[in-house]
Amino acid sequence: MVSNIQIEHGNFTVDRVGATFFTLNHESQTLIEKNSSGSVIFNYLIDASILEVQSLQYDGVYFWSLEDQGVGFRVRRWEISSSNVLTKLNEFSFANEVINTYDVNALGVESYSDSLDNQEVAGTTEFDVVDGGTVEIGDRIVVGPSTAVGFEGLFSSTTVIGKPTATTLQVSPALDKTFSPADPVFFTRSFFVFSDTAPAGLDGALYKYRAHDGFPLALNVSNMFNGVTAATFFSNKLLFVRGGEVIWLNPESQSIFKSQAIDILNEARTEYHISHDLTGFSNTIYRLEQQRVFPSGGGFDTEEWAPLFNYNTSGTVPEIYFIAVKADPPMVHKVATGIPADETKSTITVTVLDQFRTPVFNRIVDLTSDGGPLSSIQETTDINGQIQVEYTADSSFGEVTITAEVT
Repeated sequence: MVSNIQIEHGNFTVDRVGATFFTLNHESQTLIEKNSSGSVIFNYLIDASILEVQSLQYDGVYFWSLEDQGVGFRVRRWEISSSNVLTKLNEFSFANEVINTYDVNALGVESYSDSLDNQEVAGTTEFDVVDGGTVEIGDRIVVGPSTAVGFEGLFSSTTVIGKPTATTLQVSPALDKTFSPADPVFFTRSFFVFSDTAPAGLDGALYKYRAHDGFPLALNVSNMFNGVTAATFFSNKLLFVRGGEVIWLNPESQSIFKSQAIDILNEARTEYHISHDLTGFSNTIYRLEQQRVFPSGGGFDTEEWAPLFNYNTSGTVPEIYFIAVKADPPMVHKVATGIPADETKSTITVTVLDQFRTPVFNRIVDLTSDGGPLSSIQETTDINGQIQVEYTADSSFGEVTITAEVT
């Protein structure tokens, strides 16, 4: 992958159709929209001055920014106005105090989407959505943009006050626009901020705040949240990069849902390089970074992008990521007079896992040995992602290499 979006600062987000990326530039005081090749589509002026932005998020309607103020931080909610100006709607500022001192670098905005099941006219106070599984009473929702004739591009904001069925919503105030079937419904419930510092002098904290007014909802103190520089909300989970993992959290409990292995080791394979921001669309997670490390000639090489930033990607569709070959016992006798046959044999187990460390079932494993014979040179993984064969030593002495290739 060569350089792609080529942005100047360490924040970005993607729109809900995966077509364009956005970044906030504090030097030019603009929101820059780019395609995946780095071509500028539009520069939006900003109606309020910004500091350097640590993270930028998009919830389908509004942009959210995180700025470290030195003695605290602020989160702002923005929208693009009809005159193509990025307009500040809310600002939530949090200053250091006795209990909480903040050192923040990453933001995640808990946002969801659904769609209308039918046409809904202006004045409607009850309507059906397609899914409804994530909508709760009290959620402040935005319906739109409308595709109905005469209402194209318009939105309607309201609050869910009842849910008589799993997919039926009662709202107040009534919709003030008309909408077509499949028009989108968006709602944002909270935002999360990762801090390297925590109360009582501990390292690492995750703060959760209510989206519409910044009211504190939860504090989770753990070293797991220390050093986090990239986060997002994706597939209804809070995601953040920690070492060589993307950790997926349940937004309600902040417990780990799953973890996903990613390769962000440097060329020497001694330390991780930095992911500066995170966003996602469809089956792809985009990591904003300043280099790409790739296999080359039996080792690794690096494509440096600094001072610019580009994205590397991680897929969320399960794929083969780990292949482990184990011999039990790891040492056997060579074939020789007087050596019992069972002392010349070893059980070879191959385990195949995906990037979520889930066993990969029904994959063909081809095996080769540069020593003695194997009982089988091709097997298919079971529900545990494993195959087993038997190795028998020959009369040679020394190290034997057994290679497994998965297709």
